[in-house]
Amino acid sequence: MLKRQQYEISYRNTRVERIYGREELAETLGSRFKAVLGKAYQKTEMRAVVLIDEYDKQLFFSNFLHILAEK
Repeated sequence: MLKRQQYEISYRNTRVERIYGREELAETLGSRFKAVLGKAYQKTEMRAVVLIDEYDKQLFFSNFLHILAEK
C-alpha cells in the first residue's frame, strides 16, 4: 500500500512540476514537494496551504515532515 501511495504522490507532484517547474537537484519525494511549493510561490507570489487528512497523516509524517521543518 505504501508503494502505491508513493507512486500517486510522485505522479501528482510531476503534474504540478510541469506547471511550475522542476528543481533538478530535488530527488526524493519530500525534496520535490518542497521545491515545487517554492517554485509555485516564486511564480504566483501566493503562499500554499497543505491540508493533510487523518488517512494520509502517517505517510506525510514519515516522508515529508523533516524536510518541511528545515525551512
